[in-house]
Amino acid sequence: MRLLGIHTFFVWNKGRTSGFITLARLRRSGPGLGLQGPHVVSYSIDIGRVEVCKSIMKRITAFAVLLVVLATPAWAGLDEGIAAYKRFDYATAVREWRPLAEQGDAVAQYYLGNMYRTGQGVPQDYAEAERWNRRAVEQGNVSAQFNFGVKYYNSLPQDYAEAAKWFRKAANQGNADAQYHLGVIYDKGYDLPQDNVQAHMWYSLAEAQGRTAAAWGRGRVAKRMTPAQIAVAQRRAREWKPK
Repeated sequence: MRLLGIHTFFVWNKGRTSGFITLARLRRSGPGLGLQGPHVVSYSIDIGRVEVCKSIMKRITAFAVLLVVLATPAWAGLDEGIAAYKRFDYATAVREWRPLAEQGDAVAQYYLGNMYRTGQGVPQDYAEAERWNRRAVEQGNVSAQFNFGVKYYNSLPQDYAEAAKWFRKAANQGNADAQYHLGVIYDKGYDLPQDNVQAHMWYSLAEAQGRTAAAWGRGRVAKRMTPAQIAVAQRRAREWKPK
């Protein structure tokens, strides 16, 4: 589970703060449509008490529950869209995701962008796909960041420096494909100075998440490295943590 947002509401009684509610939106990382998009699955409530009586606390609790009830239908649309997509009902998927995307949900924006890119449920429109994916990127959506990296990696002419920028953002959040591609860029020295230690580290992290091609890359890089350099790369991989 990852924290998506925190909202705190204060309760006043006779001119002073009597209590507060903290409503935390959580999300679970999951493959969803095979697009690696995390989505909201639950809310967590914490009720704080500052000289507040039981009757007020009951009202606070009721208010907190109401917030969750009101929020649930909107976020449920994300899962309903995924279910529709999996049964190839793309029009329904788009209909479920669009309102969420317009309300600012980064995952729905990412999914909607991909629908425009592939022309599923909507007419194919690369400009619209770019617009929705950029909105998702601006909110730190890891899958959208990876897609941006791929776009620059495969563009003509290729812009590997810009690709590396977006791959790094996604890799730093733990995206295995981004970690692998970042390893390739450092391995080959595409628009960046060749760095065997960095390549070895990113390949190792990607392999640890099941990216089998990363093992081949790491083996190739290791042949160019000294034992001391390999030790540094291994230590960095062990100490690495998502940002």
